[in-house]
Amino acid sequence: MQEYVFVGKIVGTHGIKGEIKLISDYSIKNKILISNQKLYIGKEKKEVVLVSCRKHKNYDLILFREYNNINEVLSFKNKGLYIKKEDLPHDEIILEELVSYSISLDGNEKGKVIEVIKNKSNILLKVEDDKSYYIPICDEYITKIDSKNKKIEVKNIEGLMIWK
Repeated sequence: MQEYVFVGKIVGTHGIKGEIKLISDYSIKNKILISNQKLYIGKEKKEVVLVSCRKHKNYDLILFREYNNINEVLSFKNKGLYIKKEDLPHDEIILEELVSYSISLDGNEKGKVIEVIKNKSNILLKVEDDKSYYIPICDEYITKIDSKNKKIEVKNIEGLMIWK
């Protein structure tokens, strides 16, 4: 069974030449929204090939091969856009995949990541144990991300965490 990763939501069209508006905060979209990339639309995972992508206001405007008219892409509105997990760059840490990673301090498990939160200035991991904690993703707090074992090693910096 193929695994797909959600890239963003198609929210409308732009112009009459078949461009679609995509809302996405996917962490590495600049590396996957490239020419000739295979993507998949909706629950049925309809395969499309990307021709171009450009930024416009709060959207990414995308044009697919073989879709040259607004009428051909209207059915894509309000559907998700996906990429196969195997087509993702292997050397990148994908923020969205950190959900469910365990957090450890000095080798002791201290909770699990339940959410990745992006705001204007930081990217935070919401960690839940007995309480909820927020850990900024930066070298000052995170010492190692082990994708193989799904673990994140952190430093206990005074004022950040209450673990003892």
